Amino acid sequence: MLFRSLASASWLEVCSGTLKLEWFFPEGSYTKKFIDLNDKYFSQGTTFSFYTDNVDLFAKQAEMNAFASYIVQEPVIKYSSVQNWWANFRPSPKVSAVGTTPDVFYTELWTWFGTSDFQNSIQWVDTRCNSKDNAVSATCDPTKGVAHTRISATLTRLGDGTTRFQTVNQMRLDINKILDRKSVV
Repeated sequence: MLFRSLASASWLEVCSGTLKLEWFFPEGSYTKKFIDLNDKYFSQGTTFSFYTDNVDLFAKQAEMNAFASYIVQEPVIKYSSVQNWWANFRPSPKVSAVGTTPDVFYTELWTWFGTSDFQNSIQWVDTRCNSKDNAVSATCDPTKGVAHTRISATLTRLGDGTTRFQTVNQMRLDINKILDRKSVV
């Protein structure tokens, strides 16, 4: 009896990622129709973020433009959900480079950052730049660069956990290739 309980518990643990409530309702039932319509018109998808770690944004501007283009062209990402600080900072990759030197570039990024809606998407190397206290952040040195960034989005509704994992993992590999790094998580 103990073995059967353990086997049942193990089966439930394995299947819990794919177990769906709609399996328990007959075709054509009100509940099944509700679930189908809700999935079709109001599904949320899976929200996720791309993180970069110590990318030299000045040196990698072309790669960041390719990264931003990749995100909006990826068919499994809901375009309206993308929260991309880079695309807002550099709305057109065709515009000549912002800042001709690293110091000018990071100073311009800092100036933009101060008035943007992306305060939680960029972490600066100089930790004083990350302070919410204006007196502290006023003394920071943004020319030291950016330590970490985040770009968030939502996937369209994908079938199961395996498909979601494979999709996100492939995107991670693609982005690493675009940035020629191993630092996108």
